[in-house]
Amino acid sequence: MGKITVTGSTIGLYNDFKAKTRDQNKVILRQWRRKAVPLIKSAIVKTIQIGNSPVQGFGRFQDYSKMYKSAILGGEYTEYNKKLRPINMTLTGQMLKSLTSRATVNGFLLQFTSRLAEKHNELGVGKYKVIRRILPVHKGERLKDVIFFEAGQELVKLTKFYYSKLLK
Repeated sequence: MGKITVTGSTIGLYNDFKAKTRDQNKVILRQWRRKAVPLIKSAIVKTIQIGNSPVQGFGRFQDYSKMYKSAILGGEYTEYNKKLRPINMTLTGQMLKSLTSRATVNGFLLQFTSRLAEKHNELGVGKYKVIRRILPVHKGERLKDVIFFEAGQELVKLTKFYYSKLLK
């Protein structure tokens, strides 16, 4: 009995497949990002509202100053139902509502449009210029893993759904 040997390269087949699916993959990836970004945004807001920074390397937000605590205890912010804990950056809620998000070609863009957010994140607030990091803006900074874990269950479902579309 003779032996039949076939040699060849799969590179050509792979390149053909890649070319045919490239456009479809881009569309599917774009759809995935559009769905994923609101989940990430929501996880960031939830993390801030429980008094923690969403930025890796930063823990709980620094306590309020003695003057601000006295004002809260004195009833100055009763119309906002302000409490000493957690330090949740939501006196009126306007700053957190100013968080915008959108999908980009390579990922996503998150930004606060509130000037107060910039003060908290970069410049510092109050007499002692306390910085409470609410977004990673410096080189090497990133969101905490817990942000993606928080959004994780929905992201997993989303990924499975779009991955199955890729396989069709």
